[in-house]
Amino acid sequence: MSTPSINAALLPDPPLFDVTRLAAANIEAVVKRFAIEDLETAPNARRQIDGLEPLAASLCRNGQLVPLIGHQADDRPAVIYDGQRRLLAARLSRELAGTEGYEHMQPVQSLIVLLLDHEPSPEEIGRLQAVVNNAREALSLVDQQAQFETCWQARAGLDEDDRIAAVCADLGISPKKAHNLRRQLTLPHGAPSRQPAVRDAREPARGDARGRPGADQSRRGSGQQQRTA
Repeated sequence: MSTPSINAALLPDPPLFDVTRLAAANIEAVVKRFAIEDLETAPNARRQIDGLEPLAASLCRNGQLVPLIGHQADDRPAVIYDGQRRLLAARLSRELAGTEGYEHMQPVQSLIVLLLDHEPSPEEIGRLQAVVNNAREALSLVDQQAQFETCWQARAGLDEDDRIAAVCADLGISPKKAHNLRRQLTLPHGAPSRQPAVRDAREPARGDARGRPGADQSRRGSGQQQRTA
């Protein structure tokens, strides 16, 4: 029996960085540091990019943890395909530095880029950005609360405003987000006191701890009695 042929068009394109083989010891890319002025963004599927201010503060405080991905042709500015939010946040840090709430912040001057050895095609760029964006999974609320609680306790001893500001800088979140997480955990200045999850307001009440019907159940019961009467 002959083996059926597979349409080559249906096979996946080769990845930019193949991690399924150990044979090739060298990676066809280089890592280079660029001044912010020497970086520019490529077209991106994202039409709206939010949350740049906390990210800018995090970059200034914690540094760059993951390199950007881009390509440089000759001596022209490097074009960034992945990490555009970090580049935009780095630019924003120059506007924020010295303003209220960022008096002691030093702006970002350079970023580290993993340079591809070729200029990717539009199809490769779209695939890279789609894979990266879809692979990033937001932390669950429970994970966010645990992360906040650990950081909050590590900042014990600071006054309220400074403590919130420090946690925001550590986690790269906004003050509004920090206050919301603190309310959810009902954290005082002392030991943490984790509370049960708050019932979603859209969820109908199912009764209290002693088995008494909730308001929705009582209304349903009254309606049934009226129909029966």
